[in-house]
Amino acid sequence: MLHAEVWQRCLKLWALIQPWLQTISSVLQELGESRHASTLLQNLLKSVSENTLVRYLAHLLKFVGTLQDLNVRWESIRQLEVVDALLSMHKSGSHVTNGLKAVRWAAKTFGLALPDLYGGLLVGVEARITSDRKEALPLPIYVLAYCERALLLESGSVGFRLFLGAILISASASLRFSDAQHILWTSIQAAQDNVRAISYRTKSSRCRFANEDFKVITETDRMAAFFFIAGMMYMEHFPFNSSFGIGSVAIGCR
Repeated sequence: MLHAEVWQRCLKLWALIQPWLQTISSVLQELGESRHASTLLQNLLKSVSENTLVRYLAHLLKFVGTLQDLNVRWESIRQLEVVDALLSMHKSGSHVTNGLKAVRWAAKTFGLALPDLYGGLLVGVEARITSDRKEALPLPIYVLAYCERALLLESGSVGFRLFLGAILISASASLRFSDAQHILWTSIQAAQDNVRAISYRTKSSRCRFANEDFKVITETDRMAAFFFIAGMMYMEHFPFNSSFGIGSVAIGCR
């Protein structure tokens, strides 16, 4: 359901940006002559995830709007004008790197008639614009301890405890929680010394690859095994044809 909602946002943004890209895109112009135009266009848009596509299209709209403010003709844009537009966007809160990634993606995907987006002046722009890099911090140990304690004391609703168990499983497997949400419970396989499952859609790969598996516990990690079993006990309350309980689990405390 979530992916469908984001996809609808993508389509709305695309409807705004497509007329601008159409004039300088050899790919979009050729698509207009195809009997399978809608299918081919959807495949092009889905070359990245929905969330990434939303960001790219939003930055492209800002880029086009900035070019208009600078009185630059989209059809005859020069590299200098690309740089000016990106720097203007940067001053208004859009980082140069994000805007440049969006323009590069569009140029590559739709065959846009744009100047070189990698060399020349753009090398200097990328080198000079610096900022603090954001890094995902690990969960504090007291958060994990709270999850473990809540499972042991059976605090909150069954759905809430299942949610806490999912957090502990993800932490033990070094797995993104969004990746864990795309695990079919029927894919979980338990052995004597480990538990494995398949995430059919991950951040780094949107395709369903059988080798996108992860290992939750090992025979030397008895504590992780204990809390994994404690979390899995609550799964019997929910249908196994769901992905980590999506649409089946109501999270809440008493």
